[in-house]
Amino acid sequence: MSAFSDRVLNDSRSRRLLKKVQMQGGARRVFRNPHSAIRNGAVGLFQQPATRAWRGGGLALGLLLCAAVPGAAQAPAPRTYTMEVMGLAEGPAPGQWVLILRAKEDRRELPMFIDPVTALSIRIALEGQQLPRPYTHDLMLAALRAVNATLVEVVITDLRDNAYFATLHLRAQGRDIELDSRPSDAVALALRANAPIFAAERVLRRPAQAPAPGEGR
Repeated sequence: MSAFSDRVLNDSRSRRLLKKVQMQGGARRVFRNPHSAIRNGAVGLFQQPATRAWRGGGLALGLLLCAAVPGAAQAPAPRTYTMEVMGLAEGPAPGQWVLILRAKEDRRELPMFIDPVTALSIRIALEGQQLPRPYTHDLMLAALRAVNATLVEVVITDLRDNAYFATLHLRAQGRDIELDSRPSDAVALALRANAPIFAAERVLRRPAQAPAPGEGR
């Protein structure tokens, strides 16, 4: 397991962080989704401009294209929920960020630790920033469009070993393609492509007592 999975918040410090985000203070910095339907919710209470930049690599475009497995794309499982990106909160440790999603149907929240590079990419998409050069997920979307591929939807499908998993559902030249993805990469791409985000019931239904998270995959 590497340190760059999208991991579950199940230790006491992480739960306290989420409670602070849900109130009117506590998290050091939070960037909300300006298009969220929730205007007075937790994430919308924090609006502080960024003062830190990150440098780092992204998901290799070649791996994305080579990993494509053609086949009949399956519809989301019956127990799936439409997710709204509420925003980002700075985590309890330096360089640690929390992506906060919420189900539109029942308002259950799905927070997860993500790496700072992908957090920055999601923030760029949330704020509608136009960069002089394409960011990694901008390049991924441009590559898909160049080969007449469309991102239909993304589904957060599973939680294994404290790490979340997602699937990109693509349509390319009459074929349905599914790609394994980290949820954070899937969200960053979905925001740019205006594609819907779904989550399976099993990732929203977390146990009350979970073991402390290890390193991400």
